[in-house]
Amino acid sequence: MSKRTHIWLITTDQMRADALGIENASVLTPELDKLASEGTLFTGAYCASPVCTPSRSSIFTGRYPHVHGAWNIGTTLREDELTLCDHLKKADYKTIGIGKMHFRPQMKGDFSQEYEEPAYRDRGRASDGTYYGFDEHHITEDNCIGEYMEWLRERNPEAAERFSKDRYRASNAQNDVWESEIPPELHQSYWIAERSIDVILSHKTEQPLFLWTSFVDPHHPFDPPKAYADMYADTDIPSPASEADDVHLRPPHLLRQSQGGYWPGGGEEHSLDEAHMKRLTRNYYAMITFIDEQIGRIIKAWRQKDMYDDVVILFTSDHGELLGDHGLIYGFMKG
Repeated sequence: MSKRTHIWLITTDQMRADALGIENASVLTPELDKLASEGTLFTGAYCASPVCTPSRSSIFTGRYPHVHGAWNIGTTLREDELTLCDHLKKADYKTIGIGKMHFRPQMKGDFSQEYEEPAYRDRGRASDGTYYGFDEHHITEDNCIGEYMEWLRERNPEAAERFSKDRYRASNAQNDVWESEIPPELHQSYWIAERSIDVILSHKTEQPLFLWTSFVDPHHPFDPPKAYADMYADTDIPSPASEADDVHLRPPHLLRQSQGGYWPGGGEEHSLDEAHMKRLTRNYYAMITFIDEQIGRIIKAWRQKDMYDDVVILFTSDHGELLGDHGLIYGFMKG
């Protein structure tokens, strides 16, 4: 029986195109650099939206946000949308998703501050019981509640208690920037890699596998394990790109959103000083380096299973990060 081609989609959340070592020597990403050097690097690709839910929904439906309807955070991708997984299942693929999905809201109701229950958030579709075509899904979102926290409680109850209390927020934290004391082997990114490895090693190779490994980082808060932040302690970080008339040249609707308190904003410049932005950027790079290390671990599993030569690997992000450029931070909003 001839071997079938497996597909491994790797995504990050809020990662800039220039945050790879192959594009920016300041960033340590040996695993991704190797993949890029052996494959094709797309330098003219654009996401359909600078926001998580609409961009992810577009990746999996091939349709623009105004067509599939999940136009912003807080909206839900319709269950009757045909997804990439629906098409792959017709070709006999086993479809498994690990990590951040975000096809549904993480919060209850419009602009709610109360987290949605994972069992409801991650439920299967009424039509076929799958999660948008995924035969199997293991979800952890920005708020970390769900399977990852259950795993953390089982592995290290004290670490789980500390994480639930303050997410290992350091005493010298500034806003959402700090160096975390959580052991790397208990980190959310490590768990996403661990579950991906489990899937690969337990897979029956006669059936083609589609695996989506979806890292939550380098989304804020910018809180890498301290050892990885230390790698960038002496890295020179240039000042963000800016132009004299950045704010005034923005579309009027952004100014109106800001004045009305609508989230996300974007009409005003952030008020963070240069030292803070440099710390933020170093931590951002550190989160990416940690992810890169996890990707290396997963690649070893593909090789161990003797599937590596038969897998197509795709790496992308749902959207970028401004890192202070033009007076803005995060994917699309003001500070």
